Amino acid sequence: MAYRRSASRTRNNLSLVTFVKCGHHKIIFPGDMETEGWRRLLQNPEFVHELNGVNLFVASHHGRENGYCEEVLDLCPNIRGVHHFRQEERASNAGDSGPLSPICEWLSLRPGYPQSSDYAPRLIDAIPAAAVRNRCGLPRLGRGVNRAFDFYEYAGVIVPGAVFTLGLLWLLPDSRALFSKEGVTFGELGLFIIIAYAAGQFIQGIGNWIEWLWWKPWGGYPSRRVLAGHLISADQHERVIEALRRDAKVRTDVTTCALPECLAIVREVYSVVAAAGKAGRVDIFNGNYGLSRGLAASLLVLLLAAIVLIKGLYVIGALVALLFLALQRMHRFGTHYALELFIQYVLVSAKPAEQ
Repeated sequence: MAYRRSASRTRNNLSLVTFVKCGHHKIIFPGDMETEGWRRLLQNPEFVHELNGVNLFVASHHGRENGYCEEVLDLCPNIRGVHHFRQEERASNAGDSGPLSPICEWLSLRPGYPQSSDYAPRLIDAIPAAAVRNRCGLPRLGRGVNRAFDFYEYAGVIVPGAVFTLGLLWLLPDSRALFSKEGVTFGELGLFIIIAYAAGQFIQGIGNWIEWLWWKPWGGYPSRRVLAGHLISADQHERVIEALRRDAKVRTDVTTCALPECLAIVREVYSVVAAAGKAGRVDIFNGNYGLSRGLAASLLVLLLAAIVLIKGLYVIGALVALLFLALQRMHRFGTHYALELFIQYVLVSAKPAEQ
């Protein structure tokens, strides 16, 4: 939830004050709000109600005195940490033992906090810093609340879902007003990512059918074609088959196996490569394959929507061109994935014999 006061004599008091809830934590981001702006916001009962429950307070205006408002802090009885961005400035001007900013001094004098002015700033500054150390750049507040998306989820699910969502909004005339909206709140961005993630899952379901239809005329999936001796040289194929025969986990004749058995072998091969720490490039190719497949599915659905909505030939033609580009990229990365996977498998399997 966000609040802004429009009537003010200074630009800083036009700052957007944002509340972010995550698990058991509630954080306030006040921007550069100054004392006058704080007191105007306190005239809003809804804003006063939101202050209750705040336990992490990002100091306004970099912790400067003109951003301090004791009345606001008194309405936040649950504050357990304050963060401001003047550590470097304080260290260069006054050193660690220099005077505290007003908000730090206020917190250091509260019951339950150390009375030492030398210890308090380090305690206060350290609390939020430890809370934001994770790959997403978001607070890791409690187990199971947040988790980092991996590369495949970003590339293969969220991006195609976002493309589909934005494309659908653009095709629907009543939704185009959203593109002219000035700015976006943190909450709206989070909601869009959730929608994109959900849409991306459905889009990839369509993508599974697209890839099945696409690879069928080419003789099957690239990984299966590699096992059959295609896409690689005769010498490479011989080494792949030899490595698989030495593998105790593989008991199927890889040259004649059915598709389900072939896919199971590919998963076994990947597990060996990943356990050896050699799956970096394989994962990159797989993520880009998922991205291209998802984009192809998104563009196909948007193309059908454009035809139903009777859009112009330019729009339909552009979607057709983009669809074929996505399919071409899917074909390329699918082939690269299979080649890299089995090459790394041969290299990993050969190491014990060489020793």
